[in-house]
Amino acid sequence: MPTVSSTSRDKVRSFWDRYIQKLHESGIKPPFDRWFVLRAEQYIEAHPNRKLAEQGPSDVDDYLAEVGRRGGLKDWQFRQTVDAIQKLFEFAGVAWFSQVDWDHWRASARSLEPSHPTVARDYETATKPVEDTGATSFAEIRQAHTALLDQIRTAVRRRGFAIKTEQTYLHWIMRFIAFLGNVDPSQQGPEHVARFLDDLAIHRKVSAST
Repeated sequence: MPTVSSTSRDKVRSFWDRYIQKLHESGIKPPFDRWFVLRAEQYIEAHPNRKLAEQGPSDVDDYLAEVGRRGGLKDWQFRQTVDAIQKLFEFAGVAWFSQVDWDHWRASARSLEPSHPTVARDYETATKPVEDTGATSFAEIRQAHTALLDQIRTAVRRRGFAIKTEQTYLHWIMRFIAFLGNVDPSQQGPEHVARFLDDLAIHRKVSAST
Protein backbone atom coordinates (compact mmCIF):
# COMPACT_ATOMS: atom_id res chain seq x y z
CA MET A 1 0.00 0.00 0.00
CA PRO A 2 1.61 3.30 -1.05
CA THR A 3 2.68 5.67 1.69
CA VAL A 4 0.92 9.03 1.65
CA SER A 5 3.25 11.89 2.52
CA SER A 6 2.36 14.31 5.30
CA THR A 7 2.26 17.07 2.68
CA SER A 8 -0.36 15.16 0.66
CA ARG A 9 -2.40 14.50 3.79
CA ASP A 10 -2.25 18.17 4.66
CA LYS A 11 -3.48 19.11 1.18
CA VAL A 12 -6.36 16.65 1.41
CA ARG A 13 -7.29 17.87 4.87
CA SER A 14 -7.12 21.48 3.72
CA PHE A 15 -9.35 20.68 0.72
CA TRP A 16 -12.07 19.15 2.85
CA ASP A 17 -11.80 21.89 5.48
CA ARG A 18 -12.43 24.48 2.75
CA TYR A 19 -15.24 22.37 1.28
CA ILE A 20 -16.93 22.20 4.69
CA GLN A 21 -16.48 25.94 5.08
CA LYS A 22 -18.28 26.46 1.77
CA LEU A 23 -21.08 24.18 2.98
CA HIS A 24 -21.47 26.23 6.13
CA GLU A 25 -21.56 29.45 4.10
CA SER A 26 -24.41 28.00 2.01
CA GLY A 27 -26.41 27.11 5.12
CA ILE A 28 -25.50 23.42 5.50
CA LYS A 29 -24.58 22.97 9.16
CA PRO A 30 -23.37 20.07 11.35
CA PRO A 31 -24.09 17.21 11.46
CA PHE A 32 -25.33 17.31 7.85
CA ASP A 33 -22.04 18.70 6.55
CA ARG A 34 -20.30 15.41 7.33
CA TRP A 35 -22.86 13.52 5.25
CA PHE A 36 -22.10 15.86 2.34
CA VAL A 37 -18.41 15.11 2.72
CA LEU A 38 -19.16 11.38 2.71
CA ARG A 39 -21.24 11.65 -0.50
CA ALA A 40 -18.54 13.75 -2.18
CA GLU A 41 -15.82 11.31 -1.09
CA GLN A 42 -17.80 8.42 -2.58
CA TYR A 43 -17.93 10.24 -5.90
CA ILE A 44 -14.18 10.89 -5.86
CA GLU A 45 -13.46 7.26 -4.94
CA ALA A 46 -15.56 6.15 -7.93
CA HIS A 47 -13.16 8.05 -10.22
CA PRO A 48 -9.70 7.01 -9.04
CA ASN A 49 -6.63 8.70 -10.48
CA ARG A 50 -8.76 11.39 -12.13
CA LYS A 51 -8.70 14.96 -10.89
CA LEU A 52 -11.97 16.86 -10.71
CA ALA A 53 -10.72 19.28 -13.36
CA GLU A 54 -10.15 16.36 -15.76
CA GLN A 55 -13.77 15.19 -15.57
CA GLY A 56 -16.84 16.38 -17.44
CA PRO A 57 -20.65 16.49 -17.30
CA SER A 58 -20.99 12.93 -18.60
CA ASP A 59 -18.99 11.64 -15.62
CA VAL A 60 -21.46 13.25 -13.22
CA ASP A 61 -24.49 12.07 -15.23
CA ASP A 62 -23.21 8.50 -15.45
CA TYR A 63 -22.43 8.37 -11.74
CA LEU A 64 -25.81 9.75 -10.66
CA ALA A 65 -27.62 7.40 -13.04
CA GLU A 66 -25.72 4.49 -11.50
CA VAL A 67 -26.42 5.63 -7.92
CA GLY A 68 -30.10 6.11 -8.78
CA ARG A 69 -30.38 2.45 -9.77
CA ARG A 70 -29.07 1.14 -6.46
CA GLY A 71 -31.61 -0.49 -4.23
CA GLY A 72 -32.23 0.73 -0.71
CA LEU A 73 -31.32 4.38 -1.36
CA LYS A 74 -33.98 6.74 -0.04
CA ASP A 75 -35.08 9.77 -2.05
CA TRP A 76 -33.59 12.25 0.42
CA GLN A 77 -30.28 10.37 0.29
CA PHE A 78 -30.19 10.63 -3.49
CA ARG A 79 -30.97 14.36 -3.35
CA GLN A 80 -28.24 14.77 -0.76
CA THR A 81 -25.83 12.99 -3.11
CA VAL A 82 -26.76 15.35 -5.95
CA ASP A 83 -26.34 18.39 -3.71
CA ALA A 84 -22.99 17.19 -2.36
CA ILE A 85 -21.57 16.60 -5.83
CA GLN A 86 -22.94 19.92 -7.05
CA LYS A 87 -21.20 21.69 -4.16
CA LEU A 88 -18.04 19.71 -4.88
CA PHE A 89 -17.75 20.87 -8.48
CA GLU A 90 -18.93 24.37 -7.64
CA PHE A 91 -16.09 24.51 -5.12
CA ALA A 92 -13.66 23.08 -7.69
CA GLY A 93 -14.66 25.85 -10.12
CA VAL A 94 -14.88 23.68 -13.25
CA ALA A 95 -15.82 25.51 -16.46
CA TRP A 96 -18.58 23.04 -17.38
CA PHE A 97 -20.42 23.26 -14.02
CA SER A 98 -23.61 24.74 -15.53
CA GLN A 99 -23.79 22.01 -18.20
CA VAL A 100 -25.03 19.46 -15.64
CA ASP A 101 -28.80 19.55 -15.16
CA TRP A 102 -28.71 19.53 -11.36
CA ASP A 103 -32.43 20.33 -11.12
CA HIS A 104 -33.20 17.34 -13.32
CA TRP A 105 -31.31 15.02 -11.02
CA ARG A 106 -32.89 16.44 -7.88
CA ALA A 107 -36.36 16.08 -9.42
CA SER A 108 -35.63 12.48 -10.37
CA ALA A 109 -35.35 11.59 -6.68
CA ARG A 110 -39.07 12.08 -6.14
CA SER A 111 -40.72 8.67 -6.03
CA LEU A 112 -44.15 9.68 -7.31
CA GLU A 113 -46.73 7.59 -9.04
CA PRO A 114 -47.24 8.43 -12.74
CA SER A 115 -50.69 9.86 -11.95
CA HIS A 116 -49.47 12.15 -9.17
CA PRO A 117 -50.56 15.78 -9.85
CA THR A 118 -47.06 17.16 -9.23
CA VAL A 119 -45.34 15.04 -11.89
CA ALA A 120 -45.99 17.65 -14.59
CA ARG A 121 -44.52 20.33 -12.32
CA ASP A 122 -41.39 18.21 -11.83
CA TYR A 123 -40.85 18.07 -15.56
CA GLU A 124 -41.22 21.82 -15.92
CA THR A 125 -38.31 22.08 -13.50
CA ALA A 126 -36.32 19.51 -15.42
CA THR A 127 -36.60 21.24 -18.78
CA LYS A 128 -34.13 24.02 -18.09
CA PRO A 129 -31.63 24.30 -20.99
CA VAL A 130 -28.56 23.69 -18.90
CA GLU A 131 -26.90 20.63 -20.38
CA ASP A 132 -25.19 20.57 -23.73
CA THR A 133 -24.25 17.35 -25.46
CA GLY A 134 -21.81 18.27 -28.16
CA ALA A 135 -23.31 21.01 -30.35
CA THR A 136 -26.91 20.24 -29.37
CA SER A 137 -28.46 21.16 -26.04
CA PHE A 138 -31.19 19.17 -24.34
CA ALA A 139 -33.46 22.21 -24.70
CA GLU A 140 -33.05 22.10 -28.48
CA ILE A 141 -33.79 18.39 -28.49
CA ARG A 142 -36.94 18.86 -26.42
CA GLN A 143 -38.12 21.59 -28.77
CA ALA A 144 -37.45 19.59 -31.92
CA HIS A 145 -38.83 16.27 -30.66
CA THR A 146 -41.61 17.28 -28.27
CA ALA A 147 -44.17 14.86 -29.73
CA LEU A 148 -41.77 11.91 -29.63
CA LEU A 149 -40.68 12.57 -26.03
CA ASP A 150 -44.30 12.99 -24.93
CA GLN A 151 -45.16 9.69 -26.59
CA ILE A 152 -42.30 7.96 -24.75
CA ARG A 153 -43.30 9.58 -21.46
CA THR A 154 -46.90 8.36 -21.88
CA ALA A 155 -45.75 4.82 -22.69
CA VAL A 156 -43.50 4.71 -19.62
CA ARG A 157 -46.24 5.99 -17.31
CA ARG A 158 -48.75 3.46 -18.62
CA ARG A 159 -46.35 0.77 -17.50
CA GLY A 160 -46.28 2.24 -13.99
CA PHE A 161 -42.52 2.82 -13.88
CA ALA A 162 -41.06 5.02 -11.13
CA ILE A 163 -40.35 8.63 -12.02
CA LYS A 164 -36.61 8.05 -11.57
CA THR A 165 -36.81 5.38 -14.25
CA GLU A 166 -38.78 7.72 -16.51
CA GLN A 167 -36.23 10.50 -16.06
CA THR A 168 -33.35 8.12 -16.78
CA TYR A 169 -35.00 6.76 -19.95
CA LEU A 170 -35.64 10.26 -21.30
CA HIS A 171 -32.12 11.33 -20.45
CA TRP A 172 -30.50 8.53 -22.43
CA ILE A 173 -32.92 8.92 -25.34
CA MET A 174 -31.97 12.59 -25.59
CA ARG A 175 -28.29 11.65 -25.39
CA PHE A 176 -28.86 9.31 -28.35
CA ILE A 177 -30.68 12.00 -30.35
CA ALA A 178 -27.85 14.44 -29.61
CA PHE A 179 -25.37 11.84 -30.86
CA LEU A 180 -27.34 11.64 -34.10
CA GLY A 181 -27.12 15.41 -34.54
CA ASN A 182 -30.69 16.16 -33.40
CA VAL A 183 -32.30 14.36 -36.34
CA ASP A 184 -35.41 12.17 -36.22
CA PRO A 185 -34.24 8.83 -34.73
CA SER A 186 -36.99 6.96 -36.58
CA GLN A 187 -35.12 7.68 -39.81
CA GLN A 188 -31.94 6.00 -38.56
CA GLY A 189 -30.95 2.35 -38.66
CA PRO A 190 -29.44 -0.20 -36.25
CA GLU A 191 -25.93 0.82 -37.28
CA HIS A 192 -26.48 4.21 -35.64
CA VAL A 193 -27.52 2.52 -32.40
CA ALA A 194 -24.39 0.36 -32.54
CA ARG A 195 -22.20 3.42 -33.12
CA PHE A 196 -23.77 5.21 -30.17
CA LEU A 197 -23.23 2.25 -27.84
CA ASP A 198 -19.64 1.87 -29.08
CA ASP A 199 -19.05 5.56 -28.38
CA LEU A 200 -20.37 5.18 -24.83
CA ALA A 201 -18.30 2.08 -24.12
CA ILE A 202 -15.04 3.02 -25.87
CA HIS A 203 -14.75 6.80 -25.71
CA ARG A 204 -16.84 7.73 -22.67
CA LYS A 205 -15.91 4.62 -20.65
CA VAL A 206 -19.53 4.01 -19.60
CA SER A 207 -19.99 0.80 -17.64
CA ALA A 208 -21.71 -2.22 -19.15
CA SER A 209 -24.56 -1.99 -16.62
CA THR A 210 -25.28 1.58 -17.74
